[in-house]
Amino acid sequence: MKKFFPFLIFVFLLIPLTSCGKKGPILPPLPKVIQEIEVFDISQKGERLFLEWENPTVFVDGSPLPEISEVEIWLFELEKKGAGGKKPARDEFEKVATLLISLKQEEFSRYRIRTEEGSVRFVYPYKLTKKHFQLDSLIFSLRVKAKKRRKSEFSPLLTVQPLMLSL
Repeated sequence: MKKFFPFLIFVFLLIPLTSCGKKGPILPPLPKVIQEIEVFDISQKGERLFLEWENPTVFVDGSPLPEISEVEIWLFELEKKGAGGKKPARDEFEKVATLLISLKQEEFSRYRIRTEEGSVRFVYPYKLTKKHFQLDSLIFSLRVKAKKRRKSEFSPLLTVQPLMLSL
């Protein structure tokens, strides 16, 4: 029995080594990509535009997003058609647009609202100037950042043509 016991231990140690799973090349871990903002809307009330959105809660692969550290609001002012104004593509938006504001996590409570459905949304009021009414349109997009400075893709571009409201 004493001679059999070391042999039995050896067999039990050898079994896990023979069934170690699928063989293949070692791959680097996939980078976590933040889901873009999908719920995004703009409305005008008087001389203000109200940008309303929901922050994403997951990465693209579906795993939970711990927290968002920043939301960037970008703006592109589209000139009149005769002035050579052309709507930018989403992938070149960062090159031609201007970072309007970067909302830090500490500021989120100022812009947070609860909807009737119980979801959390954010609303940012943007004041229009006389210059905005002379443009063809304004194009807005949002992007979020998580810890470790990971960025999402830009949200869908929303185009707004400000209306001059007379009193």
